[in-house]
Amino acid sequence: MIIGVFGSAAGTSPGLEQQAMLLGQFIAQAGATLITGACQGLPYAAVKGAKTHHGDTIGCTAVTHEQLHESMMGTSANDFDQLIFIPNDFPHKQLHQVCLKYRNVVAVSHCDAAVFISGRWGSLNEFTIAYDIGKPIGVLTGSGGMTEFLPTLLEAFQKPSKSRLFFNEQPKVLIQQLIENHQTNE
Repeated sequence: MIIGVFGSAAGTSPGLEQQAMLLGQFIAQAGATLITGACQGLPYAAVKGAKTHHGDTIGCTAVTHEQLHESMMGTSANDFDQLIFIPNDFPHKQLHQVCLKYRNVVAVSHCDAAVFISGRWGSLNEFTIAYDIGKPIGVLTGSGGMTEFLPTLLEAFQKPSKSRLFFNEQPKVLIQQLIENHQTNE
């Protein structure tokens, strides 16, 4: 099972980083693989949590090759067991903002379930992708950011989705819910 962790790349706090590390830890302890957008902040804290528990990690980076990764994304390529790059033939590969959105689609499409912690516009974009394509979604409640507005947005838009949503304030319980859901629906 591959579980994505999506959240704020900047403007985080030590408390939120600890929560993200716990998400990564519990993903690794469950034997699942963690995928992120290979960025800084909360997703990178989740990677660190997974790696301290010998978990496998995949990074979907918004650059075309490893030499650009650390300077453009601000994370170490060594922390990922696999990096997925923007294809060299992508017509907008020189437009970093476009590559970030391309990366969002690729990262979300690769996961079996997606977890959201805090987040801003990019995380909201990843959430709408996951919701539109019917991925199981876990939301770490109490983490702030865009996660606080999801219940209101879901009610306001009333868009049907095959997504199953889980809201919980405990990282361990949230990961357990997603894994149980995956096992039940295999």
